[in-house]
Amino acid sequence: MRPELALTVDAAATGLFLTLPPLPYGLGLTPVRGAALGVSALAIGLLPAWARRLYGLPGLPATDLITSANARVLGRMLSAIPIEWISPLRRDAIRRISS
Repeated sequence: MRPELALTVDAAATGLFLTLPPLPYGLGLTPVRGAALGVSALAIGLLPAWARRLYGLPGLPATDLITSANARVLGRMLSAIPIEWISPLRRDAIRRISS
């Protein structure tokens, strides 16, 4: 399947939309935009190198190492959120995994 993959106009438009999502009025130049870009950068970094090349995205020699470290930090930060603040569906999923 991989040899058949290609960057199409639709794929590029989707990537741009996910990287720079439209935000409600007044949130465009706030920390929310920075958070959205951080999540997008992490998602791009988690792509395999061949997929980043397919999209023409940068990949430095340390990209995989830095992305792995960032994903671990994000995972720890998310696991520190009190369970009372988590949606009921996610709370149920966490309980199922933990048992």
